[in-house]
Amino acid sequence: MEKNNKKRNLLILASLIGLIVLIIVCILLFTSSDDTYTIKGKLKNGKDKYLVLLESTGENPLVVDTLFLDSKGRFSKKEKLKEPSLFILQADNDFITLCPSPKEKIKIEGDFDKFSLTYKVEGSKESENLHSLAERQIKIGEVFQKFQQDYDNANPEQRKFLVKEMRMRFSQMMKEEQKFLKTYIAENKGSLTTLVALYTEIAGQPLFSFGYDGELYKQVLEGLQRTMPQNKHTLNLQNFVEHLQAAEQNKED
Repeated sequence: MEKNNKKRNLLILASLIGLIVLIIVCILLFTSSDDTYTIKGKLKNGKDKYLVLLESTGENPLVVDTLFLDSKGRFSKKEKLKEPSLFILQADNDFITLCPSPKEKIKIEGDFDKFSLTYKVEGSKESENLHSLAERQIKIGEVFQKFQQDYDNANPEQRKFLVKEMRMRFSQMMKEEQKFLKTYIAENKGSLTTLVALYTEIAGQPLFSFGYDGELYKQVLEGLQRTMPQNKHTLNLQNFVEHLQAAEQNKED
């Protein structure tokens, strides 16, 4: 009888230990999957090269990792991520911007030598939205490139006309893009991609400034404060807006 009790107790103890181990494993698997995202892809002309992944911080980007491509230009990496953020994926001197969220499995394809011009992205809605914004910038860049070619091939008299024409075209593009991005921000309130839209430039010139577009900055901030109030990008924008508001107040005083 005593031996049977000991045997039964050992079986119960073993079952409890097994159950505890199973619970711990499940917890670890659950928490690890919540705090990671996967980025993988294949790039033409990427044989044995590498990409640099950086996180946007509002100041100098922070290097997160180096993604090495194999002999077929393939790469794959799982990264920790507790909240949505903005990242830069750099190929030599070219780069793209991504906005992953936890649990996402992002797939990227393109040409390493023409990374930003050829890349496609899947598996991340916000990153796909950024790709659409980037495509608009590419088209604008093509306009400037065509103008530069025409200017280089023109005589002095023709160049005067081209410069005048380009100034008018540039002004028109600025207004068109401002209108588009204001609509984008209104339709995507609370998304980190609205920050990218807010800081968009054309030919090195910002489309929006706090002095002229303060309400737009506040609109972006209010949206982010509703969806992710403690996100570092929200807090950075909040500090920026508060600093500029204080500076304006000091001027009035």
